Amino acid sequence: GLYWLGRSAQGGEVAAMHHLGELFRWGRDCAAQDFGEAVAWFHRAASKHAHGDSMGELAWLVLNGKGVPANTEGFDWLRRGANAGHVRCMSFLASEYKFGNRIEKDLKEARRWFSAAAALGDVNSQHEVEILDGKRPAKYKSKPGPKVDPDFDPMKDWLKMAGGAVNSMNRAAND
Repeated sequence: GLYWLGRSAQGGEVAAMHHLGELFRWGRDCAAQDFGEAVAWFHRAASKHAHGDSMGELAWLVLNGKGVPANTEGFDWLRRGANAGHVRCMSFLASEYKFGNRIEKDLKEARRWFSAAAALGDVNSQHEVEILDGKRPAKYKSKPGPKVDPDFDPMKDWLKMAGGAVNSMNRAAND
């Protein structure tokens, strides 16, 4: 449980540090939500082990004032993670530049970081590059799917089949 995860994290296991950060951020399992603890564990994993996901999580918490007063140090973590090749940091940094959230809007920088993340296979970033290049509208409609009969109930058919199978098994067992 939480005790052994804490022991592993204190022993230097970076995955355990990140996992503890997640547990405290969301208040999961035996850990009550505690943004201060989340910041501490993400900071430890990010600073001592250059853990990319921890850099991204730490940046979000710092930028949004969760567990610490909101400040721009979060951008330092995003840049550090992005420069180290961590896709989530690249995409997050690109979004901040695209929308001008807590940083001056810069579509050139947004495209640069979305392109870097896209090159590493991030599908959302690939779409963002297409949007920034004007190849895809920012909001697009998908094609309508097939019409569905409003009276269609797949569970009714499944239960009918299952009930028939159970009745057949009961009859075979009694024969």
